[in-house]
Amino acid sequence: MNTFDFLFGATLGEMVLLHFDNPSRTLQDKACSAAEGQHLTSMVVCTFQSLRGDEQFNLFWIKVTTTFSGSLNTESHLPCHHKVPKKYDTGIAEGEFHNEPKAYYLQHYFEAIDLIVNSIQDRFQQPGYEVYCHMEQLLLKATEGLDVTTEVDYVCSFYKDNF
Repeated sequence: MNTFDFLFGATLGEMVLLHFDNPSRTLQDKACSAAEGQHLTSMVVCTFQSLRGDEQFNLFWIKVTTTFSGSLNTESHLPCHHKVPKKYDTGIAEGEFHNEPKAYYLQHYFEAIDLIVNSIQDRFQQPGYEVYCHMEQLLLKATEGLDVTTEVDYVCSFYKDNF
């Protein structure tokens, strides 16, 4: 736990969880509709995509290196280069190694944000979820006596002869 890798990962995890705390509470609320959940997750995706930049990483890097590592006496360093054994080597290209620790950790920072964004989009931007949102809006608007023509058209075009 006294390594820079752990410090970097824990700080990155803290940043991720801070951005998910309120949305996760809202999504678990009984009164949250599917459309509201989809809108909320699209705002979270936008937030994470705004964190995917060199300027935001530099701020994050400063936080990790100055705030925490100075008090814990940890330094960033590159991992050892390991050559792939010949029996597992399938290509002719040499392995790609970073020249400085900041570039190495930048790759991991971007990879974490990309995984988060892709996971959210996989769950909330599915075709079935879109149909579910339209059906939910159809029922909610119908109970309130609002215009439901767009929702009826979408649901009828999806289910075709079933209605």
